[in-house]
Amino acid sequence: MAMRILLATIGITMALGAPGTALAEPAGPWMTLLSITFPILADLPGLPVNCTGWYATSQGHGGSMPISVYVTAGHCNVPHIVRMGEGLEQPPVLGHIDRLGVDAAVGVRVDQRATRTFPILAMTLPQPGERALVAGYSAGHLTEAVLTTLPRCFHGFLCFHSDHALRPGMSGASILSLRTGQIIGVLVGTSLDSHGYGDQHTIWATPAVALRALIELAAPGGPEADRAGGMVSSHSTPPTLRLE
Repeated sequence: MAMRILLATIGITMALGAPGTALAEPAGPWMTLLSITFPILADLPGLPVNCTGWYATSQGHGGSMPISVYVTAGHCNVPHIVRMGEGLEQPPVLGHIDRLGVDAAVGVRVDQRATRTFPILAMTLPQPGERALVAGYSAGHLTEAVLTTLPRCFHGFLCFHSDHALRPGMSGASILSLRTGQIIGVLVGTSLDSHGYGDQHTIWATPAVALRALIELAAPGGPEADRAGGMVSSHSTPPTLRLE
């Protein structure tokens, strides 16, 4: 079965932390996704939107700046480039997996949000027919779609039916259950043909249950900080992580 990657050209349950940090609940689904989602830019002239990233959990401070762990799709181009104020930042990518069943990457970046909200990551798979919401940067614009969980999928991925065809740039977007308010997956791409699902309204996603292990492997102790308070990665290149 072929899959079209949505390129243009993955939160953990946690207690309330420091002031300005909170769980995303009980905000509405759209506001929850809006508060955690940001575009990841392509490393190309003109910097078109490449993928979608989202803040998953707090990771302390680098100097005086708050640092957060973020998630995106594992197949997204490295380095990741994000906007920071009026400039651009290249945050450290701590690890990534790009294989059947798990396609996700984890990095850390300075978090300049006034209130740092983080979603709850589901510990179980969604039920067939469960409705969900996805939000990401499609063609440079924040876009949402309502999804329905399909009863079967392949290679360990989740499959959803979207209420409209998704456009490039949505890879890495978080998928939030409208039943539980928790993140249940990370968007990977769309199905092209065969096996019963043959249109671009069918999307594949990495299950949130797989993200827990990835985040724990990639960012168990948080990023290091240099003397100027900037972030430094402990890896010269992002390692390819293995989940048993």
